Order: sequence, then C-alpha cells, then structure tokens
Amino acid sequence: MLSHTKRKELAIRLRDADSAAKGVRKFIYKGRCMNPILKEEDQISVKEVPLDRLHFGDIIVYKNKDQYSVHRFLYRTKDKDNAVKIVAKADNFFERDYPFDCDYLVGKVVEIKTKKKQINLESGLAKEITYFISTTSLMEVVIFESIGKIKRKFFKWLRINKDYVKAVQGLIKAPKSLLAKQFDRIIRNGSY
Repeated sequence: MLSHTKRKELAIRLRDADSAAKGVRKFIYKGRCMNPILKEEDQISVKEVPLDRLHFGDIIVYKNKDQYSVHRFLYRTKDKDNAVKIVAKADNFFERDYPFDCDYLVGKVVEIKTKKKQINLESGLAKEITYFISTTSLMEVVIFESIGKIKRKFFKWLRINKDYVKAVQGLIKAPKSLLAKQFDRIIRNGSY
C-alpha cells in the first residue's frame, strides 16, 4: 500500500505527463509587464496552438533572444516578403512589441495558477476580462503611435520653417522665455 505522500507524488507525475502529451508546458512567470493578470511566481500552463487558433487578446509566450516573453496577442501582419508576423504587447507598456516570426511562438496561456486559485483562460469571465483588457491595450497602441506621428510632424515642421521660428523668437523680448530657449535648442541641435 502506497503512503499518502507517495500517492500524491505519483498523481502529480501522471498529471504532468498527461499535460506534456497534450502539448501543455508549465512555466513560472517572472516580471511585472503583465500585472495585475500575472504576478511574480504565478505558474502558467502554455498550450501549443497553430497560428490560426490565436485570438485577439490571448496571452502568449514566445522566445525572445535568450528568454521567454509573456505578452498579449494583438494581431497578425505580413512583412515586405509576405511572411506572417505576430504583434503582441505587454499590458503595462504603451508600445507594441516589434513583430516577430511565427517560429518563435511557444503557445498560448490556457491556465494561471496563483497561490490562492486556478484560473482557466479559455472560458467564462476570465475570457471576457481578457478581451476587455486587450481592447484597452490596442487603444493604447493607437493613441501612443498617433502622438508619436504628430510629434514627429511638428518637429519636422519646425526644422523646415526655421526662419519663421526665428522671427517668432525675435518677437519674444529678453529675458528669453522657456519657449524661446526650447526653440533655440531645436534650431541649433536639429532635435528635440
């Protein structure tokens, strides 16, 4: 007769072997970029999925240089050579990740195990919350990139219209205002 500890150990090994057979891998999450959904030391179950089975908002794991990244799937795109790329984003950053090759995709997170509970991300309220967070994340990307474009156009305009800016500076009497000093720096350095 096996002791309670041995039976529990055997059950855990059988469960892990079953998960491995189904293409599910376990990881311990490190980092803060996916807070509050994922916290340091949460265990995540990652299932291998084909690209066409990824949906907007899925939390994915991909190989990023010598480490794994856990971010939210936003969309697929194609590069100039017509190769399909994946675009993802961390919940706590405004910028999206640089598009990466599908070969680097490990899979999608299907379950989160915290110290207190186990959360299935493939059904129920967790799926709805994930969709809401994804929509917010995508809006952040659009706003952040739009602000960047406006900023670049404004400073390009300043460089093109140096004479106009100098004339405006001439209207501002000494001592120079903070705005005039900023214009001076832009004109001298050609940057902001």
